[in-house]
Amino acid sequence: MGAVSVSASAPSLPSDRLFALFNLLLALTWLSLTRSVPLAPWLVAAHLVAAALPWLLAGRPLSLAVASLRDYYPLLWISAFWSELDFHNALVNTSRHDALISRLDLAVFGVHLHQAWVARMPWIWFSEFMQLSYFAYYPLLAIVPLLIVRTGDRDAIGELWLRVVLCYLVCYACYLYFPVNGPDGDLSANFPLLAEGPVYRVNSWLRASGDSLGTSLPSSHVAGAVALAWAAWRFLSRRRAIIATVVSVLILFATVYTQQHFAIDSLAGLVLAVGLNVGVTKAAVRH
Repeated sequence: MGAVSVSASAPSLPSDRLFALFNLLLALTWLSLTRSVPLAPWLVAAHLVAAALPWLLAGRPLSLAVASLRDYYPLLWISAFWSELDFHNALVNTSRHDALISRLDLAVFGVHLHQAWVARMPWIWFSEFMQLSYFAYYPLLAIVPLLIVRTGDRDAIGELWLRVVLCYLVCYACYLYFPVNGPDGDLSANFPLLAEGPVYRVNSWLRASGDSLGTSLPSSHVAGAVALAWAAWRFLSRRRAIIATVVSVLILFATVYTQQHFAIDSLAGLVLAVGLNVGVTKAAVRH
């Protein structure tokens, strides 16, 4: 029996166009660095091909496995861009931006909440709860798309990824042109007891393995979590939407307590996600 294939139309998801635009943005960014970065011309070429890929695949038959993968491929693009930001931002001096955002955080909140909060509540049980809340971002990012894809509703899947991808790529554009490192999340020096927690250790390992430079403002953890919760209210049951919302709220606070972000970073992620998702909802209702 031959391999089952399905016809492909491209771009089949609204997020395809967003990825194409961001690939073009990265191509232009690397084009400006061709004299100083030997790898830059190859990156320019790769991003130009990637930007055209949805249209190059238009109308071509895809195997069932590949067609199914397309329901999740936005996560692959998001991860790939995240890693590339680390490579790009390693070439950039962020100290001026860090100092500016530190002053802004102090001006808005009166104190650096990421420092003051943990100093007021240096309890191992609470620290581990906040670390677990921060870690909950990863299951949320996996489970909400899985549940929506399982509905088989192509419009719902398209809107899910439009919401999520829009939030991430706007955050990534900020990181590209205004990189901020923010706090480092290392509590071992000032709060060694908290650094002994097992969930803290897991998060530290994840940060050391996959963190990217200059990706603090706005918080993509917060923006992504809000977009996922918003999609849950649109397409999942009320119980599941409430759970997703509670998790996203916990992530918002955990980014500050765990010293992964300035409070202003997390607030910016929240404001950005709400603004973008309101816009998407209005467009969807009109449609």
